[in-house]
Amino acid sequence: MECCKKVGVEGDKLQLDSFGIELDIPPGAIDGKAPQDISLRVLTDTPNLGNSKAEMSVCFGVQCLAPDDLVLKLPVTYTIPHCAVSSRYSSVEAVLYTGEGEYSPDAVVKERIVLSRSGTPSVIIKKDVLILKMNHFSWAKVKFIISQFFFREKRMCCRPFKEKNLALQTRSVILHAHLYDDIKGNSELVKLEEREYFIPANMEQRLSIRTAEGALKMTCYLRNTVIGGPAVVSFDKLMSGERICVPFELDFTNQSDSVAVSLIVERNGKLECHFIFRLEDGRQEASPQDQASAEVVAATGVVAGDDAAQGGNI
Repeated sequence: MECCKKVGVEGDKLQLDSFGIELDIPPGAIDGKAPQDISLRVLTDTPNLGNSKAEMSVCFGVQCLAPDDLVLKLPVTYTIPHCAVSSRYSSVEAVLYTGEGEYSPDAVVKERIVLSRSGTPSVIIKKDVLILKMNHFSWAKVKFIISQFFFREKRMCCRPFKEKNLALQTRSVILHAHLYDDIKGNSELVKLEEREYFIPANMEQRLSIRTAEGALKMTCYLRNTVIGGPAVVSFDKLMSGERICVPFELDFTNQSDSVAVSLIVERNGKLECHFIFRLEDGRQEASPQDQASAEVVAATGVVAGDDAAQGGNI
């Protein structure tokens, strides 16, 4: 999640391909004979930036680190994917949060700037991508201002994850339902966070988050019977840009070794996503042949079919 380069007077581009983020440093922006160490990072979690209910998070933040005494002679440009949906992207307004030094969850916001479409800093908003122009290196996060006419909606994804090595009839089963902004890199981050104990239960589905429709409700069913939830995700949480994990504890102690579960996601009674996936007992019972082989090994120390143990060539 970081790209580092030495950049001189000729300029260069730094790219974070996994997130579709690019920093363009034009020729002449960095003055001096010696190239400078520049690093570009993605900020995937920025919980402290912007508490206004009039703003919505639709993209990742960025951070560019450079020597403290470096002064840019020309503006640099960031290209950042976003998940906003608008009837007229050129009319969407945006706010820039920025600060000095390295970003942290308790970082102090130095400036909150309503961005124009010209000058520096400024932003050009297009379908699926924004172009941010700045005249200094720092950390930066852009949020869109909610508008009744031009911006009231963003795309999110939902995906359920199930435990590895399920044991349906011996204990409760944990299911994680994830919600995250539909921007490049987020899906892989969720899988990375879950990789130790959970695996995807189904493909991700997209849904639209509209400002007028409020919270989401998530419920798990087994043959039309509620077995988990309903869990409610507030609209404030959906606006925040956080990767949201909703856990469900499901009891299958009186069920078979394989069950089909439904996960319903709705808003105000309107269906947004419907997942159907199978949970199967991950424990493998030994067959009679396996049991017999195990008894032979225990008694003789010889594995059936082992050429070395039976006098074959090594």
